[in-house]
Amino acid sequence: MSNDTTYQWRKQVVWGLVLIAVGAIFLLDRLYILDIHDLWQYWPLILVFIGLTRMIGSPTPAEFSSGLWMVFIGSWLFVVFNNAFDVTFRNSWPVLLIGGVIVMVVKPLMEKRA
Repeated sequence: MSNDTTYQWRKQVVWGLVLIAVGAIFLLDRLYILDIHDLWQYWPLILVFIGLTRMIGSPTPAEFSSGLWMVFIGSWLFVVFNNAFDVTFRNSWPVLLIGGVIVMVVKPLMEKRA
């Protein structure tokens, strides 16, 4: 198999597993085993997961940098919404600038690797 074929295959498997997990969560909610409202605080982790799927395999530098950015944004939103470490939108917005610069630095390094 070529590198592109294995990359596409992995992405399809990951998204298939995500759809199975989402279906299982809704089923457990309908059976009153799990309350889906308790899980709502974890929605930024979906961005992290999407970013990780963009970074697996042999992505292009643009896919890798956008995946890295999504992981960064999802992690930041998760910390802010759960008020971990007393982080709020007001006191942590400079972290977005730092993350943007990190993504801008990583992209050319990935282009050299490719």
